[in-house]
Amino acid sequence: MAKKAARWDTMDKSNAPLEKLILQFQAFSRSEGKTRKTILWYDTSLRLFGDYLKKINVNPVLGEVTLELVREYVHHLQTRHKFEDHPSTPRQEEMLSPQTIQCYVRGVKAFFNWLYKEGYSAEFVLERLKPPKAPKKLVDPLANTEISAILYAIDAQTSWRARNTAMVVLFLDTGLRLSEFLTLHMPEFHMEDNYVKVMGNCQKERIVPFGSSAPYLFRAMSPPSMSNCSEGLYLPVLLFSGVRSRGLVRPRWSPRQRHHFRPGPVRQR
Repeated sequence: MAKKAARWDTMDKSNAPLEKLILQFQAFSRSEGKTRKTILWYDTSLRLFGDYLKKINVNPVLGEVTLELVREYVHHLQTRHKFEDHPSTPRQEEMLSPQTIQCYVRGVKAFFNWLYKEGYSAEFVLERLKPPKAPKKLVDPLANTEISAILYAIDAQTSWRARNTAMVVLFLDTGLRLSEFLTLHMPEFHMEDNYVKVMGNCQKERIVPFGSSAPYLFRAMSPPSMSNCSEGLYLPVLLFSGVRSRGLVRPRWSPRQRHHFRPGPVRQR
């Protein structure tokens, strides 16, 4: 008589390799429509955790991970230098920031929460784990003199002056994320009603108002960026294009830039 297969909820999964479970978690995240940035965050967090298990000679299987072990890992992160063990970048004397450590811990906790919900573990092993607190600092907005210095720094002798000025003003006026800014299309920009519709995080659209200066600047933009207007109908092309009418690429820009925007002064210009 054939042996009856064990039920999923009664199977012993303690010997399941973490590497295989992580691959399944990645596939799940992609199928759920998680953003590329979120998936990269998960990958980095779990890779570092896996490296730690190898470093302390712990068998990387599900049953070996305990709350106490992960708390020891958190302490390890708190004593870790930036770029430590990096293959190409030299280790720095500066330690990992509390914000970075918090993100890594949240990534590991999200993985084990998924394991619990999917039935791989009988309990949420890290339920009582609290990510370390990180200081919350208020970022000072740009002063009027700083905004003027930025605008006056734009080269007035080039044909792209209007476009470049419009880009800076829209950044300062709205605080858009760089990813939102680079993917703006003509139909999403409503000059008459002073708002722009953007696709934000988690593929959610939102309405962002801007001041009265922006429409004037956009009307003054040179033909490479505005040549697709016809009787008020905008073709689905990028709002900002490069010299060769291609989309702009993401520069090495600090993500904190958007926290410095000052809508008031720009709108009054």
